[in-house]
Amino acid sequence: MRIQKLLARRPAIACLAAATLAFASSLPASAQVSNFASNFEDADAGATDALSSDGWIVTGLVFDAFDFFKFFYGPFPAPNGGPGFSAIAGGEGGILQGQQYINTYSDYNCCGPGSSNEGHFDPLGLETVESNIMQEQTIATGDIGSIVTFTFDAKLPSPEATGALAPESEAVAFIRTLDPNANFAQTNFVTFDAQTLSDTDWSRQSVSLDLTDPLLDGQILQFGFNNRSQAFNNTGVFYDNVAFTVDAVDGDFDIDGDVDVSDALKGQRDGENLQFGDDWDANFGNGELPLSAVGAVPEPAAVSLIAMGLLAAALRRRV
Repeated sequence: MRIQKLLARRPAIACLAAATLAFASSLPASAQVSNFASNFEDADAGATDALSSDGWIVTGLVFDAFDFFKFFYGPFPAPNGGPGFSAIAGGEGGILQGQQYINTYSDYNCCGPGSSNEGHFDPLGLETVESNIMQEQTIATGDIGSIVTFTFDAKLPSPEATGALAPESEAVAFIRTLDPNANFAQTNFVTFDAQTLSDTDWSRQSVSLDLTDPLLDGQILQFGFNNRSQAFNNTGVFYDNVAFTVDAVDGDFDIDGDVDVSDALKGQRDGENLQFGDDWDANFGNGELPLSAVGAVPEPAAVSLIAMGLLAAALRRRV
């Protein structure tokens, strides 16, 4: 389905909201925003539904040579592999990333050849394809006043890898809200710019949104990854250990929804204050997500010993 009326992209990202209407309208209005976490280790890398079975969806938009909106398509279940949107990948993970992570990229299927010759298939190479790989929830009355945070490990593919994000392309991680009572107009769009990432080292990043505005009640909340490119330019970005949390617990340094040994390791690595008696010690064992929700990560023996020591110290204080 297409929207015939042309709208300028920046004020009219609202059109993106319309692209999710079919999916969003099926969500119960009473549903509350909830925590989500994935490290992609349990995903079957050979299964076509490896991502969609965990709730990931995709949408696409096309803009003309003047960056005016042309049409959208989707939402669809997120694919695993192929020339469009997303795939389970491996080979460049560090100790904290394990064996698998998600590779996000443009929809290089869009849109042709021979059918419309638009998007990447524009003969002049001037049209833009915008691709979204995301999760979607609905904000409820009880969520008003909360702060939601989307946290993730991220890295650009190594220079020798194919598909690494090109300088002329755009890629962001985001939290977005859409108002179904205003033709699904975009009301918030908080982003992290993936062009700032390293192609050698993983880093932990996050974006947050304050749900203070009572008008957000009933609006659609999306979090995930977005990219824009022209003429088949590369857009690849790796993400892992993704966590979406509502009102993160103090001491949850890795913002995965709980306070455990991994937070102590993360805090120590990042230079946080880990004197027992601080937020970490006070909230150890608290949070909505169990450690198993984000999966076990292989650790060197030295790191394991540090973790055991920190845990023992915390337990001794509780006796």
